[in-house]
Amino acid sequence: ETGLWGPNIDFIIKDIPMCAGGSMCALKPAGTRVARSATALQAEATEAPRMSLALPYLKYPEQLDGWVGGEKGFDPMNITMALPVYWCREAELKHGRICMLATVGWIATDSGLRFAGDMFQNVSTVEAHNKMLDAGV
Repeated sequence: ETGLWGPNIDFIIKDIPMCAGGSMCALKPAGTRVARSATALQAEATEAPRMSLALPYLKYPEQLDGWVGGEKGFDPMNITMALPVYWCREAELKHGRICMLATVGWIATDSGLRFAGDMFQNVSTVEAHNKMLDAGV
C-alpha cells in the first residue's frame, strides 16, 4: 500500500517508544478485534489529533495550513508556534542563499581565484579567517 509519499512506513514507526501506545502516532490500529474495539472506543471519546505527514509521530502544526510546503506538516521544533510563518520562510531563504554564496566562495578560493593584494595571496580556505584577522580585515 502506498501513501502520499510512497510506501507504508509503519515498520519504522513501530519501534519509536513514544508510539508504543498508539495515541501519539499516526499508526493503523492493530488487526485484533480487541485492539480495534479499544481503538474505536478511544476515537469516540476523543477526536484524534491531526498528525504530520512528514513526521507521523508528531502533531500537525496548524499554523502551516494554507502555506505552500506546509501541507506535509514539517516543523519538528515547533518554531512556527513562537514565530510568524512568513518570517521563518524569509529567514530560511536568506540562510539558504548565504550558504550558496559561501559554497561558491570556497570553491573559487580552492580553484585559485584571489582578490588583488598581498594579504589575499597564498592563503588556503582553511587559513583564510585567521590570516584576515591578523591583517586587521
